[in-house]
Amino acid sequence: MYTESLRLGDNIALLRHKKKVTQEELAEFVGVTKASVSKWETKISMPDIALLPQIASYFDITIDELLGYESQISLQQAKKIYQGFANDFATQPFDEVYENVKAHIKKYYSCYSFLHQMCCLLLNHFMIAPTKEYSILVLEETEKLCNHILADCKDIGLCNDTRMLLALIDLQLGKTMEVVDNLEELIEHYRITAQCDTTLTQAYIANGQMDKADENMQISIYSHLMSMVSSAVLSLTIHVNDLSLCEETIRRMDAVMDVFHMDTLNANAAAVFSYHAAIVYCVHQKYQETLNRLDCYVKHCIDLLSMDELRLGGDEYFNKVDAWYERMELGGIAPRSKKLVWESVEESLKNPVFDSIRKDAQFDMWYKKIEGGKKNG
Repeated sequence: MYTESLRLGDNIALLRHKKKVTQEELAEFVGVTKASVSKWETKISMPDIALLPQIASYFDITIDELLGYESQISLQQAKKIYQGFANDFATQPFDEVYENVKAHIKKYYSCYSFLHQMCCLLLNHFMIAPTKEYSILVLEETEKLCNHILADCKDIGLCNDTRMLLALIDLQLGKTMEVVDNLEELIEHYRITAQCDTTLTQAYIANGQMDKADENMQISIYSHLMSMVSSAVLSLTIHVNDLSLCEETIRRMDAVMDVFHMDTLNANAAAVFSYHAAIVYCVHQKYQETLNRLDCYVKHCIDLLSMDELRLGGDEYFNKVDAWYERMELGGIAPRSKKLVWESVEESLKNPVFDSIRKDAQFDMWYKKIEGGKKNG
């Protein structure tokens, strides 16, 4: 299980050796016995809190450095902690991992970028809590954490990202009007700020910063492409009873995804779209089309999960996107472990909408492929 702790005893020993002093010399300076110093270093006991300033002064460091405590951590450290917890959630009892997550949240309660990542972590794992009541509790605690970030963090960009997370949490909690009030203010399509990415690219070009212009242009196209696929999925959901409109959406998005090689660029986005297209066809009793789309869905999922590491990134055309992802908080890593993703794929095929075709032999074939993937992955 992923854990971290204060390293006071280890630090005293390390600092003493670095300074080339004996336990007796340190003990004499602090006013304790050599045995006390020995117990500190072997973690049998801890120094009295009143001695910490004196010990820190002796080694010319801060008390936080002496304790091995960091109120702020680097992006790479935060990524490592996130991945550790994501793996733990897939293999360890939920309540044990959750308690460890909460301990880290308390430890780095003023590191808002880290807290934001922990909100993402919990939002991606609350559904595997052992009971529905427990899941709701986790969401409510995550909601409080988001509000703490919004109340005290001065980073506008991070606060806006947190508002988006808060909206996703409220959506899960059924607080739909809060979501509307929150996001209507944040997302106003008619605002001129919606054009800022193209304006920035133009400014880079005018300044002769062609590499930055190229990167910004690529990120803009890539982001809008992913947003288009997500919006198309929502369109299928909104208009599920209008087959004609849905088929036109599917036809157009198929063309877009084919041109941009979405199956390799972002197999997850391609899989999600195929899945929702299958739902539309099944609702309208077009069963062969349903099976075809589900087959694409399973294929995309298997291709994605067969990768050594689940990551988001670009391709030969979007060759600047990988560096962009690395600057993000999670660095393009998958928000959940492979094990949990395999389980969610398996569960998705149990959607009651597919009950009318569940006896088809392809379902058995898909389940066998998924089981094989889970064992090998």
